[in-house]
Amino acid sequence: MLEHLPEVTKTWSFKDKETRGTQMNVPVAPALREWISGTAIPDLARSWQPDIPAAWALEQAVRNISTAFGHALSWTVGALINLVNTSPDLSPDAPRLNQHTAWHIRHGVDTEQALTLLTSGVTSRRIAHLLGHDAARLRHRSADLRRWTAQHHIDGWAQQYGASDYEIQDLLDYVRTPSDPINRLLDDRATTTPLTRLVPGTPDGPVDVARPSERHPTIRIDRDQHQVATVPADRHLDVLAMLESGLDLDHRLHDGQLVTTRRSR
Repeated sequence: MLEHLPEVTKTWSFKDKETRGTQMNVPVAPALREWISGTAIPDLARSWQPDIPAAWALEQAVRNISTAFGHALSWTVGALINLVNTSPDLSPDAPRLNQHTAWHIRHGVDTEQALTLLTSGVTSRRIAHLLGHDAARLRHRSADLRRWTAQHHIDGWAQQYGASDYEIQDLLDYVRTPSDPINRLLDDRATTTPLTRLVPGTPDGPVDVARPSERHPTIRIDRDQHQVATVPADRHLDVLAMLESGLDLDHRLHDGQLVTTRRSR
């Protein structure tokens, strides 16, 4: 059993009470499966110690996840996999162990795509697990993950994955394509923003840019009070900064893109 490994015994320990508590047996193998499956830490705490006060169970879950999964076990498994995969006794055609397994143990996810998200700036394990599962199911590789994630946009992240405000900000930072529109405008140069969800047949000309709201979390491009396009997720933060800069701006639609200039005085 995993809990009898010397690498684990000192880092996987639970008690029924905080003071003078009795040692409890929480099998590490099923706990590890729950952790990698993306189960939230409060839910893990309730599963591992259902009859223990919630705050004490949660504190122990966090500590044991950090010491056992985040360090001892992931490091040991990673070293073992490397020894096996590089063994001179293996023939060139022999199958190798999954080299990402140690990272799955450390981060608590079970797809390569989720690992990519978590090691690329996304801090929410929950959202990384959900997006990673969908990306793996649809066979999106890690190299394509940023573009695919951006396509869902803010409303897609909220509706499909239940993303919180914090998780949405996390994903906006992850998908962002820096464009530096404010400096271009300060130099009296036009800044161009690609658009998405453009209504077919929309002619060029002046448009209004509507800031995000609780009801409409994306930045909308409007004409005559009707939405004709949306600022894509990867440009959302830069366009929002431009709108909040205090500069007096003119916006036009040209060849399916938003062209913004400083208004002449």
